[in-house]
Amino acid sequence: MQRLAFAIGIAQLAVSLCTGAELSGAGEYALVIHAIPDREHGGQIFRYSCAPCHGASGEGYAGGAAASFPVTAGQHFRVLAMALVRFRHGQTSTHRMQYFSNAHRLAGAQDVADVAAYIAALQPPSPVGMGSGLSLKDGARVYLRYCESCHGATGVGDAARLVPRLAGQHYRYLLRQFDAPTVDDLLHAKRVQQLTARDRDAVADYLSRLLPPVPNGG
Repeated sequence: MQRLAFAIGIAQLAVSLCTGAELSGAGEYALVIHAIPDREHGGQIFRYSCAPCHGASGEGYAGGAAASFPVTAGQHFRVLAMALVRFRHGQTSTHRMQYFSNAHRLAGAQDVADVAAYIAALQPPSPVGMGSGLSLKDGARVYLRYCESCHGATGVGDAARLVPRLAGQHYRYLLRQFDAPTVDDLLHAKRVQQLTARDRDAVADYLSRLLPPVPNGG
């Protein structure tokens, strides 16, 4: 009961700190992470709004002729929640995700919490979307030098710091993230700028082959 009362108090404080008729991104994120998720409801939302692009089990699409959609299964709850909130508040340039996360599909913070919890609990698939495999040693070397301090030695990320899991992510999707014209995190942008095109390819291929971790709902 004390935990529930604390969560409700935090949520009420978040709302009170927001000015204007629309909840701010920071305010909505605070509500999401203090909500009590309903995974069954989250599954209903996922099947309706997310599965057409991200796959019935969150396996995404490795790419090829079609666009590459990321593996979402087993991603950290807080990482998913923050991404959805950012999409909903127009803080990224991914118009497709802004459309699929708007108020018509996710009514509010509770819906975001529900679907994020459902996705986080899904079992990630075995790696399928990989590169050529010709520069894996270079990929491991570059990753450990530039990426390991944040994303972990095995690509598991860090839920508390909102660092996503990368292990087992699709090669083409990772490359697209490296080559994105804008990167939200300035530190991350500086790291990426230090990598050559060959480095990026090698790191993406290396990460795509790491076994994805068992989800813990974090």
